[in-house]
Amino acid sequence: MKKNYKVLLLKISAVLLSAIVLLCLSVLIVNLAMIDSTKDKIYAPSDMSKINQNYDYILILGTGLNPDGTPINRLADRVEVGVEAYKKGLAGKIIMSGDRSGENYDEPTSMKNYAIQLGVPESDIICDYVGYSTHESMYNFKNEHKNASVIVVTQEYHLYRSLYLCKEQGIDDAIGISSTLDKYDKPIWNGLREILARFKDLVFLN
Repeated sequence: MKKNYKVLLLKISAVLLSAIVLLCLSVLIVNLAMIDSTKDKIYAPSDMSKINQNYDYILILGTGLNPDGTPINRLADRVEVGVEAYKKGLAGKIIMSGDRSGENYDEPTSMKNYAIQLGVPESDIICDYVGYSTHESMYNFKNEHKNASVIVVTQEYHLYRSLYLCKEQGIDDAIGISSTLDKYDKPIWNGLREILARFKDLVFLN
């Protein structure tokens, strides 16, 4: 009886291990495929001069606020890079897409206020207050702006999925500018979360 129990445990363990290995391989393959399909559309801030097309919009994605309502450093970098692209004439309008969960949490307005401080006229800024996720930001852009062209601004690790979701939404004329200007906090956690998010979006949004 004990022998049969041990054999059963070994079989269950083997099945579970195989499932875990298969899942890890699937996640790895999905991530590599997503990165490979979008990497040629990503520019560093120093390479903006290589962008030889004017776009309709610059889309800056939200990511978090400090307790005082100002953008956290990752978000501030996104706004700064987006504003730089605007000032270089790469697009005439900026869209701030993020989470407005209530009166005390309003990413788009905080992003807009910072861009105004950096010299962007308020009339050239549009706020998307229901960009609660990357997928929703892209859906909202497509729904509101149809066949418009767009430059997406966010950190490089996030751009691969952002541009993939552009393609999924039928936003054909899209590129990305990386706003990775610093070494941010919790890099391992942010990287792992993004890896899983890529897998989720490719598998469950198709």
